[in-house]
Amino acid sequence: MAVREIAVSTENLGRDIESLKGLLKDLKTNKDKMVQEIEGLNVMWKGPANETFVKQFGLDCASFDYLYKTIEEMIEAMESAKKEYEQCDNKVNNLVSAIRI
Repeated sequence: MAVREIAVSTENLGRDIESLKGLLKDLKTNKDKMVQEIEGLNVMWKGPANETFVKQFGLDCASFDYLYKTIEEMIEAMESAKKEYEQCDNKVNNLVSAIRI
């Protein structure tokens, strides 16, 4: 059986957006702290093991940045969808209110 209707709660969507924004902010803060810690460690630790570790950490940071950007784009899309749903709801409400019986 095919789905014929999808219900969207803009209130729930708004909460999800704010939750994702908060989580994203926390992720960024923690990543920045890790970078600072690695920079501090890099001053004290030298040699091939350090070079390997720093190289891998750099690759991991690049992966993180890509994922972070993807989540930011998803949040933007969710915000756009929320705005469109709200505009549509307002139009429908205005049309219904304009009906005179």
